[in-house]
Amino acid sequence: MRRISVAIVTALALALPGAAGADSGLIAVGRSIGPVSLGMVRDKVIETIGRPSRVDRFAWPSGQSGSTDVYRKHGGLFRVSYAAGKVVGVETASRFYRTASGIGPGAPFATAQATPGFRPDACTGGFLRKARGAFTFLVPFEPGGAIRRVLILKLGYFDC
Repeated sequence: MRRISVAIVTALALALPGAAGADSGLIAVGRSIGPVSLGMVRDKVIETIGRPSRVDRFAWPSGQSGSTDVYRKHGGLFRVSYAAGKVVGVETASRFYRTASGIGPGAPFATAQATPGFRPDACTGGFLRKARGAFTFLVPFEPGGAIRRVLILKLGYFDC
């Protein structure tokens, strides 16, 4: 009985956004990487994954001011971008993070190419998918190489 209870609690935790905790390696296309989801406020991100090692400030293509918190997580770069204090982008180059089907940094580019819903993206040289009000990008090291990074950006925050 105890095994079944643990399995049910684990399955529920993985199904709820943000419920899997700071060490979740799940990439949810169009929504989140690990415990960081689009729309989260900065204070909640810091509470969840800690203080960034660096903060970069810039202007979005719209002219709106923005910032990106830069982290080193699970052996790779992890960036969280904000507009008006809310997450509008999350990016990782860590091999720890993967979609449910196994796509993430370090995965063969041919796998990304064959993933339903993704199409070629001339801006990044990789593939993109529009879902849930966001673009999810699979960006290679070089054409045909392994995936270097995964980037999820809310619509309206990407400029080729």
